[in-house]
Amino acid sequence: MHTHFISQLSERLQQPLPYQSQTGLEVLLPSFQKIDSFQELFQSTPRICAVMIALYNLDNELHIPFILRPAHEKGAHGGQISFPGGGRDESDPHLEFTALREMREEIGVELSEKHILGKLSDIYIPPSHSLVTPVLAFSNKSFTYTPDPKEVAEVLSIPLAVLTDPRNHKIEPITLIDGRTKVQMPVYYYEGHRIWGATARILSELLLVIEQSGK
Repeated sequence: MHTHFISQLSERLQQPLPYQSQTGLEVLLPSFQKIDSFQELFQSTPRICAVMIALYNLDNELHIPFILRPAHEKGAHGGQISFPGGGRDESDPHLEFTALREMREEIGVELSEKHILGKLSDIYIPPSHSLVTPVLAFSNKSFTYTPDPKEVAEVLSIPLAVLTDPRNHKIEPITLIDGRTKVQMPVYYYEGHRIWGATARILSELLLVIEQSGK
């Protein structure tokens, strides 16, 4: 049912991306302006990370799994909704492997490199000093979740149709980590949950790419 769309999406991911700069980096900063070099931004090496956006077929409808981070989690993102993902291990051969490994470890879903469609724009996240690569994959089979309770409070399987429905997303002012600066950012809502920050920014590029793919 989704074969043609997935093929179009994979082709679109090989073209320049909506949020991609000449360096391939998007900066989660008030201006959202692209920079010419990493040296303009980084005073120290950021943590290199990858997240997995795994489209999958459930009852002939596309879904994406998100995770709710435990409120007590250490770091800047406790209690927030995100894609499965985390830091690259030294033994990881590439960031696609990191995204696949993190999804397996966090929610118990096993995919392989053959499921990967491509990547979205890298994004730098100042609060956690992380440089994140979003990896996009597709499975025609439904998922069974075995979440790691240390890292995942809840798995949210959200239909793509909910995320593309304009009634479920807004542009809202978000207060940055300094407690003073506010920026206008996309926010998505699902059954009382609020998806914001870097996850919402990544999601907004995904939805643009999907729209441009003819979905």
